[in-house]
Amino acid sequence: MKDFSLVPAGAGAGKTYHIQKTLGEWVESGRIAPGRILAVTFTEAAAAEMRDRVRGELMARGRLGDALEIDQAYMGTIHALGQRLLTEHAFAAGRSPESRLLSEPERDLLIRLEMTRCTALEPLMADLDRFGYEWNHATQTSAEDGFRADVLKTVDLIRGLGARGLSPDIVTPALTALTEGYGPVEPDGAALTAALRRSVRDLLDSFPDNLAPLFFEKKTVRDEFAKNHSALRRADQPGVLEKDWALWQKLRALRQTKRGAPTPEGYDGLAQAVMDAADALSRHPGPLDDAQAHITALVTGAQQVLASYENAKRRAGLIDYADMIAETERLLCTRPEILGAVLGEIDCVVIDEFQDTNPVQFALLWRLARQAKHALIVGDTKQSIMGFQGADPRLTEALQAAHPDSATPLDRNWRSDPRIMAMVNALGPTLFDDYNSLSAQRPETGETTLEVLHLPKGRKDTTAECIAGRVADILEAGTQVCDKTSKEMRAVQPGDVAVLTYTHKKASAVAAALEAHGLPVRIQQDGWLTAPAMRAARAALALAADPDDTHAALTYLTLGPPRMPLEQALRNAVDGVLLTHAALEPLRALQDGVATRPVADTLADVLCMTALRDWAAGLSQPAQALADLARFEAEAQEFDTMEQDLRAATGFHGAGVQVFLGWIAHQTAKDWDSHPSPDGWSASGVEICTWHAAKGREWPITVVAGLDQTIAERPGTLRADFDGFDDLDSVLDHAGLGYLPKFAAPESQEPFTEARRQEDERDAARKLYVALTRARDRLILVMPRERSKPRENAERMVDLLRDRAGFDTAAEALTVAGQAFAARVAEGIPDEPESPEVDNTTSHPRFGEPRARLDTPRTPWRRSPSTLIASHPAPTAAIDTVELANGVADTQHASATERGTAWHLAFRVLAARPEMADRLKAATGLADTAITQIAAQARALTSWLADQGYETLHFEMPFQETTADGSEVNAIVDCLAEGPQGLLIIDHKSGPCPDPASRFATYQPQLAAYAAIVRRHWPDKPLRGVAIHWMSEGTLSFGHAPVEEPA
Repeated sequence: MKDFSLVPAGAGAGKTYHIQKTLGEWVESGRIAPGRILAVTFTEAAAAEMRDRVRGELMARGRLGDALEIDQAYMGTIHALGQRLLTEHAFAAGRSPESRLLSEPERDLLIRLEMTRCTALEPLMADLDRFGYEWNHATQTSAEDGFRADVLKTVDLIRGLGARGLSPDIVTPALTALTEGYGPVEPDGAALTAALRRSVRDLLDSFPDNLAPLFFEKKTVRDEFAKNHSALRRADQPGVLEKDWALWQKLRALRQTKRGAPTPEGYDGLAQAVMDAADALSRHPGPLDDAQAHITALVTGAQQVLASYENAKRRAGLIDYADMIAETERLLCTRPEILGAVLGEIDCVVIDEFQDTNPVQFALLWRLARQAKHALIVGDTKQSIMGFQGADPRLTEALQAAHPDSATPLDRNWRSDPRIMAMVNALGPTLFDDYNSLSAQRPETGETTLEVLHLPKGRKDTTAECIAGRVADILEAGTQVCDKTSKEMRAVQPGDVAVLTYTHKKASAVAAALEAHGLPVRIQQDGWLTAPAMRAARAALALAADPDDTHAALTYLTLGPPRMPLEQALRNAVDGVLLTHAALEPLRALQDGVATRPVADTLADVLCMTALRDWAAGLSQPAQALADLARFEAEAQEFDTMEQDLRAATGFHGAGVQVFLGWIAHQTAKDWDSHPSPDGWSASGVEICTWHAAKGREWPITVVAGLDQTIAERPGTLRADFDGFDDLDSVLDHAGLGYLPKFAAPESQEPFTEARRQEDERDAARKLYVALTRARDRLILVMPRERSKPRENAERMVDLLRDRAGFDTAAEALTVAGQAFAARVAEGIPDEPESPEVDNTTSHPRFGEPRARLDTPRTPWRRSPSTLIASHPAPTAAIDTVELANGVADTQHASATERGTAWHLAFRVLAARPEMADRLKAATGLADTAITQIAAQARALTSWLADQGYETLHFEMPFQETTADGSEVNAIVDCLAEGPQGLLIIDHKSGPCPDPASRFATYQPQLAAYAAIVRRHWPDKPLRGVAIHWMSEGTLSFGHAPVEEPA
């Protein structure tokens, strides 16, 4: 390496300009030929920009011939470089020169197929809940989904380590760290489990009922005891304590007597015994054994899946993006003659965004750079935030440490207002050990540059509303910004504003709040398949394949370009003439040959003949609609080139239009339903994106939200680790895996969390730096309140700013690292925009003919007799009440609904199927005493009914009717007794009944409704009356005369 330069380039420092100037000087001085440049970037857009700027630089230097020769240079992405080298040296790499690139859906499908055959994963798949896989309410994903996601992430992780990723000992460092960090354990875990089970059994034997009903008026206390009882009952189930370590942790904190909420005598002592036994959790070997078994099976399984996946690809002549890097690195490592041939064709190596390399990418690029005649490596470890993609900033930091004399940092900033840069320069040294200040080169705008928007107090998250209100105010006020092209001040436009959130969920909330203010937004959201343009296009394509598809015709004619009124379309469908509509003729004409043509060709004809693009351009969000259709065409092209065996493996056989429509509707990839970016269609609006997506971009006004994001790594995460960075030339040989476990016991988890804390804070600092350096003219910080609970360390992004830099605000200033900066400081106002009043007399032409709404009484569309109560106090009913047996005393169920459901089920079983009584405890959660009491009532009631001549009992009789006014009546009669002389309705009630006559009267409307229904269904049998079975009292009340049907 004759000429090597490392260039740390901070945000807005002009790194591309530096590359442009450096290459221009090298070409002009004769050190390199323009056609022998190897320049690597990470995006196609960056590569195109670099080529254009270097060409322009050479033309500016009067070197027209060199500018033309630049087209012969290689300037592209690292993946394109790998594919080029693998193609040129295909036989040496053991690959076909015409390997086809796998699409992402194909890749995921092929890996999923190999997962189903992987024996190493079977121990995890057989007991997912043991290893922490369960239903995720936040993401609405199943345990199986979470498990597959972990396997896929592990596959990607070990692929990022090249050939080293398949080494059987790669997981050894993680297992060793687990053992050392967990601490000493008891030799006999079974004895600890048995001791806890005994203490749980002792408590339940003495107090089998839930204590929650004793504290009915104290919700917090009631809920605690209910949760405790649920945990105790689960712990009493066989096999649970052997694997549910989170349950052990719950049993360590049972509620006991507290002021105002005393427990029954003896309870506290037994509860303390349970807690003492559960305190052995941190010494139990089970959690450690499960953690080690988990990562061993996960890594070994991922290695098996990867090996099988690689073999399957080679047999089919396929290649994916990871192959382009890993196989190229292995080729250059094992075949020095090929490396020499590659280096013989180039004069220099230029690498941009070097800090975002994962281990195998680093190994490949460093192998080329360190042996090139000239090398220029540009990057900024402060902006390395792509760790979720495997990027490891420690590699670039080690490279800079190993070559300090080659580092020439850029020291100027061309992006931000000087006052913003002054704040960033004050903050930088508090976040980073080695921070180089950047000198701002822009003049001040004269406008406010720093804002702090304090979020309101309270539990409700009003971040989105506060941001939307402030952005609306800024746009309405015509705030001035500096035009990047003209350098002149002008009024702000929606496209000048960006809101940066940490998560996609928060981004969607901000988008909704901005749209409520009537502001245009740009955001990548879900809903691609169900967007209006896509629904119309899918329907049109379905009609081209099957002109008799009435549903597709309805969708296309009413939603698509024809704009047919829905009422008219439905009437035509009923009359059988819908499919003769003139707008369907062009689609009908496409039917011939559809079965044999590529789907992409058919779709192109459909879009052309229906003018769907022109129609989409007139929708409320035309840019997004056009982008949606463009992606639809791209997916059709991918489908046409996909291996049929892969489609068949998921149940989609064939390659026609209808198979394609089914295939796109059933994809389950994480971002499958996301709208494509509308950038190519020149959309304009307030841009909303995540911190990660904002990297490399800039806006005149940037709103930074997400400062309440926690900084700790998610437990259960695997990552690449190294035993050192002294040998960067062979860095992959020193790679291993690190693991952050998820132990239920806080004292077991703490050592691992603490060991990770420093790296977590470094990662958070890098993310903060990226987010805070996107603004050109105005930076708005959305500041969460300090939490009331004391903390020892930084837990959120904002905590790091306050702890490290002393972030604080006064009336008109923001203090950072002891320096005061002029700022607009305000309280966020979550007021939503006022909605215009709706005139109820106006017409509503959305369905049918436009006409004013009739002022007629409304009736419910569905009725249930059980919801009817007397609207006025009813006269006391003339009833007889008989004693059946002792009342039911149930303390298991605090909820009246749960209690009623359990009692009804128990009564039905005990009256109709008494031989199944032994199953009731597990099915209802009732105590043995309650089941015994209900059984006594069941025997007494059936005996009484038999004495009255009712020989047949119908339980839980369902009825459904449609009344004259069109409403639907749904009813379930608890018990209908039938005898030769007629019928008797019996309704069970589980609530207390101190005064049967008064309570009976309140249920008269419900009983009358039941009576009317029964009379209509049994017109030949008289209804002799109705009765209510008061289960909590053990009594039965019945009227003297039949209940008459109300008029």
